[in-house]
Amino acid sequence: MFCWGKSRNVIEKYTRKYRDSDENLEEPDQLIIRPDYDVGDVVMIRPKDDNEGYRKFTGKKLRIVHVATNRDEHQGFDEGVGQALYDLETIDGREVPFSLYDYELVSAWKDSLEKINFIRLQHTIS
Repeated sequence: MFCWGKSRNVIEKYTRKYRDSDENLEEPDQLIIRPDYDVGDVVMIRPKDDNEGYRKFTGKKLRIVHVATNRDEHQGFDEGVGQALYDLETIDGREVPFSLYDYELVSAWKDSLEKINFIRLQHTIS
């Protein structure tokens, strides 16, 4: 259930990141969420996440297949979180049976060289 009062602190904390200007943030539908990742990006579940349902996928590289920033884009989206919600698949194309928010994900790459090598390997395989 959406609780605007509790989420207001989160929204105020991230005001600069998530809104276009310094005016009028009185209603939740004025919030503009900017995703940390895009469709096609490769991420991993944050290592310290202790959700038992995620364990099968922890430590694995996952590809983003859909990004939602409002309820119209994803039925499970919660504006109270104040972050984008992502649908994922494994690198070999299997659907991940849950969606995750920005705070639950980290980039799969330690550095840009690792990312470049992964992309080259994917092109070699296909």
